[in-house]
Amino acid sequence: MHDQVRVVDEFELLQQGFIGRLPARLACLQDLLKQWLELSEESTLNQLHREAHNLTGAAGSYQLEALSLVARQLEQGLRAACAGEALNVAQVHLQLQAVAEEIARLNAR
Repeated sequence: MHDQVRVVDEFELLQQGFIGRLPARLACLQDLLKQWLELSEESTLNQLHREAHNLTGAAGSYQLEALSLVARQLEQGLRAACAGEALNVAQVHLQLQAVAEEIARLNAR
């Protein structure tokens, strides 16, 4: 039983560490979007998609399902743009705002 409790405690510490680093990840996403809007470079869009994809997976790994869901929505729109579809900038801003709100909620608890 002690081992099980220790594993849960260790997971919660790891999860809290991840949550503490989320504002930096959000800033990275925001900076990449700003760069893409200014320069429209494909490599920046690809990097933005990759960061959203990584956030989706990492949030899921840490059992932060609400964050994983909103990050996945952002990722899917970016994936479509990387495949040549027009990027709905207003929608991306809304999705990024949803990610920001979930990160703020997690950091407030």
